[in-house]
Amino acid sequence: MKRHILLATLTVLAATSRGQESPANLALGKTYQLEPTPDYAHCTDAGDRAQLTDGQYTQGYFWTQKGTVGWAGHSPIIITLDLQNAQPIAGLSYNTAAGVAGVNWPAAIFVLVSDNAEVWHLAGDLVALSAKASRPPESGYAVHRYRTLDLATHGRFLKLLVVPTGAYAFVDEIEVYRGPETLLARPVPGREITDVRAFFARTRIDASLRRRLESDVAAVSESMKTAPLSETVARPLATQLEAIAREIPSVEVASPENFTPGKHMEAIREGIEDFEYLRMLRDRVEALETQGVRNSALASARKLLDTAADRVTACMTSSALIHWKEPKDRTVADRVRVEILESLTQLAEP
Repeated sequence: MKRHILLATLTVLAATSRGQESPANLALGKTYQLEPTPDYAHCTDAGDRAQLTDGQYTQGYFWTQKGTVGWAGHSPIIITLDLQNAQPIAGLSYNTAAGVAGVNWPAAIFVLVSDNAEVWHLAGDLVALSAKASRPPESGYAVHRYRTLDLATHGRFLKLLVVPTGAYAFVDEIEVYRGPETLLARPVPGREITDVRAFFARTRIDASLRRRLESDVAAVSESMKTAPLSETVARPLATQLEAIAREIPSVEVASPENFTPGKHMEAIREGIEDFEYLRMLRDRVEALETQGVRNSALASARKLLDTAADRVTACMTSSALIHWKEPKDRTVADRVRVEILESLTQLAEP
């Protein structure tokens, strides 16, 4: 395996020496399938069926551009590319944006390859592979290109299972990079998968857990830069953090079948997230009002701030409903949450 990765890397270096930034893009102009159908209102259009492999990158605020493909409230997002023939694959890239308005970076982007679209092989997690070279920022709006040249695999079909963190997922371009022809003569590496949905159900918890651990390690590392620590204290801590970071890609939940989040903990988590969304909306509204902005989107956001809590709690017609086991209508809370996120998007800076 290491030998094939080395061959792929040498091919990339040779291409770069000839003035090319990347190997040939096998995905350019190729067809693909999207599951589910894109449905984010501000960017969905008829061009979604071709825009991910047209070689064009979005200009401007990412999820309000028609060149972007977006989803709201779905997981996983499945993108299946047909390269038309079995191809040697060195790597790929996935261009997206996040950081504001309730849009977060994906927890994982699982890469699967196949020759017949029936039996698949896991090539890796693009989020983890890309992190070896670069990571998206921890906060603030940014466009980030998840990219790797470490796949060393082959196949005609390439499937991406995108695991969103939160409600939204966006992408405007996918590239697949050609590897050395010698890859075609080798067995396809990676775990064999025949039921993609079952695979996702087993691995999404692991992906979310790894992302949280990576985020925590990055936060601690950043804090250590300004912490008043002596060299004798800081150096061992840094060494421990590096060791933890190396172990994160192999972290797995011991028994995924028996891992069930408690309803009360899920409710607490959702409540905290709802509070954060409302605070983000409040801060944005106050900032725009201070600037003297006056428009219908701002007025709607102010009204939403004033009425959101009452709308959600109106269904609590009896004190007995406070118990989690009592059935209650949660659709209003879900609808208000989506309205808050959409309002944040409308008020985001271009």
